[in-house]
Amino acid sequence: MEHDKRALLAILNDHKTLILKERKSIDWELVGKDWDEYLSEAGEDEWRKIFMPVIQGVMTDRAKALVADFGFQFDVVNFYAREWYTDYMLQFAQPINDTTSTTLSNMLDQAMNEGWSIPEMQKNLTTTFDQWMKGDLTPEEFTWYSERMPAYRTENIARSETIRASNKGSKELFRDNKVEENEWLATNDSRVRPEHWAANGQVRKLDEPFDVGGEKLMYPADPAGSPENTCNDRCTLIPVIKEIE
Repeated sequence: MEHDKRALLAILNDHKTLILKERKSIDWELVGKDWDEYLSEAGEDEWRKIFMPVIQGVMTDRAKALVADFGFQFDVVNFYAREWYTDYMLQFAQPINDTTSTTLSNMLDQAMNEGWSIPEMQKNLTTTFDQWMKGDLTPEEFTWYSERMPAYRTENIARSETIRASNKGSKELFRDNKVEENEWLATNDSRVRPEHWAANGQVRKLDEPFDVGGEKLMYPADPAGSPENTCNDRCTLIPVIKEIE
């Protein structure tokens, strides 16, 4: 997030230099286009670079646990050379950047409606990222932030992405070991979502989605689901092992 903040502020500063040189007013729509271009290209690359060793570590730990519990075969080299893993890494940062992009769009709308100056945008952009990263704003800054922006995000991202990687890796390991079905396992405590507890014990074929709160999810924290149904998910998948007659 610190990298994103610096990159977005640098883009804003480039526009500031340009309008001073050409003696024009700031074009917030053009700023927004440049921000979106960064998030969809360099921004996603940076998230992948940072998260790849984390995701690989989570998947490896989960695979080792499944090997110990169920006797699965696990080849770490082949595991990360598969097409599904490449696709997963290409797509995993999209929900993170979508939230950032939505927030920036709201800020740009406000900037246009209220006639913000560039220093005002710099301050508010910094306030937003500082709250996401650290949550240590002054009362005045927090009031402004809380009336406009999504909640503190770093823990949310860390929890959601690691659980997502663990369950996606589990599903592919099941597939490699010829497991035909998997089961949704919820955490039975006071924090479990009612919809997730209702899904506890559902058994589905590997390519068949679970019904969780009316949404079709392939695994816990599946990005195909809504944020309220997938963020901070603590559910997991277990294989359904059929006895040999």
